[in-house]
Amino acid sequence: MGDLKQLDQIIDEKTPWPRSGISAAYNVPQKSILQSVTEVFGKRIPSVLLREHYRCNRAIIEFCNRRFYDGQLVIMTPPPAQGKDKEALVWIETVHNGNQWSAINGSPYNERQLLVAQDIQREYADSPDSDRIGFISPYKGQVQEMQKLGLSADTVHKYQGKEKDIIVYCTVKGKENAFNAQPRLVNVAVSRAKDKLMLISPNYAGQEDGNISALIRYIRQSSKELRSVRQAKYRSVFDALFDRSQKVEGGKDTESPAESLFRKALEELKKDLPDGQTLSWDFTQEYPLSALVWDTGAKEEWFTSAERLYMHNKKTCLDFLIYDRMDREPLAAIEVDGEAFHKPGSRQAQRDAKKNSILRKVGLDFIRLRTRSAEGNEMEKVKALLLRVLEKRNNAMK
Repeated sequence: MGDLKQLDQIIDEKTPWPRSGISAAYNVPQKSILQSVTEVFGKRIPSVLLREHYRCNRAIIEFCNRRFYDGQLVIMTPPPAQGKDKEALVWIETVHNGNQWSAINGSPYNERQLLVAQDIQREYADSPDSDRIGFISPYKGQVQEMQKLGLSADTVHKYQGKEKDIIVYCTVKGKENAFNAQPRLVNVAVSRAKDKLMLISPNYAGQEDGNISALIRYIRQSSKELRSVRQAKYRSVFDALFDRSQKVEGGKDTESPAESLFRKALEELKKDLPDGQTLSWDFTQEYPLSALVWDTGAKEEWFTSAERLYMHNKKTCLDFLIYDRMDREPLAAIEVDGEAFHKPGSRQAQRDAKKNSILRKVGLDFIRLRTRSAEGNEMEKVKALLLRVLEKRNNAMK
């Protein structure tokens, strides 16, 4: 008994491989008992496909039926009770930077997909459905990170034979490969959900023949009352840096590609925030830190010798300085930090700490924006910065 279209058993890495000269049908690390029997006996023994399916919502199992069972299943699951949520399929699309992943103990995890999964957990936290939801992923790294957040999570392999009313499936990587898109793994992942399947993934553009891509197409073509398609709220100005379909170049002089993207975003923000709504503001780039100290009337004795040496270096500049157009008074600073160059413990991180200290001592508000931020939403942070500056100015005038 078994299902050749679902995952094999998990074999201990220390399991010995068969001796030479033995048929591949008896290769224990690679074959289940059912596979061995079918390979050895073939059509000499009768086999029966149990076609009737009673467990999953019709919309969920129909994907598996079409993709993996050649339409042979007879779906006997009754439709949802009247008044019950009929939405069975949800695709939450992560974009660009969401396709970038890190690794823990060699296993991938996706920070942006973690944030989306955590939001789903919060959504159900105070409802009767909180115990009905399970989180799965092909990768141990993603599962471990979800478990750290208190999510009921496990790998697809360990979920075989289990089920939950609601399953949240994190694909992690931005490309389908021989592991994460293997038919039996995707078949098991989808069919763990009884009432609702929630897929968190990028769009896998250019991989339309893959199994996850097929699932996305299936969700998108399903009737509107059965499915929901939306983009994750976590988006970044810098996402284009990680999208290979886009070529992002720096601007004039020493402007990096990241600074070019952010400059364009600031220019758009100026259009969205007309004069008087917050401040009559503008911005400049590569503003010398020594000039800023002079502009704010700071005194040399406020700073350590290391800070004085650093700020008087001609190459020490602010990435972006926001200023008042009326009197050109500095209002706030914005630094754009690349992950590799500004990583903790680096020489640049030490310079960043000096710059932060100097900005605090002169009383200038500032924010740092990471190019590989999972949370993103940089322009909301800039708007909040402008509002803080405005409130500070209004309080000073009272």
